[in-house]
Amino acid sequence: MSPLPSPDPRLLGTLAGVFGLLVVATLAAARYARWRPGASADEVRLRIRTWWGIVLAMGAVLLMGVTALTVFFALVSLLAWSEFLALWPVTRPPALRFICAAAVLLQYVWLLLPEPLLFLLFIPVGMLVVLALVQAFLAPSGMYLASLAHLQWGLLVTTFGLSHVPRLALRGATPGDGLCLVLYLVLLTGFNDVAQFLWGRSLSGPRLAPRLSPRKTWSGLLGGVATTLVLAWSLAPCLTPLSPAQAAGTGLLIGLGGALGDLAMSAVKRRAGVGASGHALPGHGGLLDRLDSLTFTAPLFMHTVTWWMGT
Repeated sequence: MSPLPSPDPRLLGTLAGVFGLLVVATLAAARYARWRPGASADEVRLRIRTWWGIVLAMGAVLLMGVTALTVFFALVSLLAWSEFLALWPVTRPPALRFICAAAVLLQYVWLLLPEPLLFLLFIPVGMLVVLALVQAFLAPSGMYLASLAHLQWGLLVTTFGLSHVPRLALRGATPGDGLCLVLYLVLLTGFNDVAQFLWGRSLSGPRLAPRLSPRKTWSGLLGGVATTLVLAWSLAPCLTPLSPAQAAGTGLLIGLGGALGDLAMSAVKRRAGVGASGHALPGHGGLLDRLDSLTFTAPLFMHTVTWWMGT
């Protein structure tokens, strides 16, 4: 039996840096809780505790390789899809649930194929046709369009967008290069969310979209995008083949794309009349509350980087 390949040193070094930041954040949160005890301090500590779990899980999957990453995101998409359906707890035929669950899994099969056509068209085009046909027989006449839009949008967000993360791992010249691109994307998306939250809480100011997300501000958006741009430029030489200008463009793209994904999911939750998509991640809400930015940044980043790299 051949030994498992050694993890890429770039992955190990970057993950060690992330764990170091979490240690600092944990100590700072404990100090803040002693200085100003209360609900705000408890929320921060709970968020950081959940970040530990997220980083440990993601780090372990990246170190295990592309296959583990694909299986992990397939399971995440299934859970996120179930969470999305729960936002509208209406009765759906078992056949429709089976078709959609099968579509989630098939999308992760197609991404492993060298030819990208099925991966790119299966959900946006293929499932639109399938769902339109099935819904014609199963949906009540007055709910046809609403039900079709709900199911199709759910598959696009929870599966099509997220499946670009393991697909990105196949874009590098070597498996290590591809996994480094994934780590780069996930780090920038996560730090963008945190930076926008911290800048918004620190500076406050005019609200960005009060009807969708009353707590988001222009200062949070601009501060988060600027922070993400600097981080993208700093990490690019270690994790990517991008030039400094391309890295800066990536930071801008992820900063704005992450904010847009967050607002889009906020609109969905507003329509459903809930403040969070679930309770799977203490301090954060549901899976979709944490993954909403990644559903937008993953396809934007993968296709932009593929174009820049000429692959």
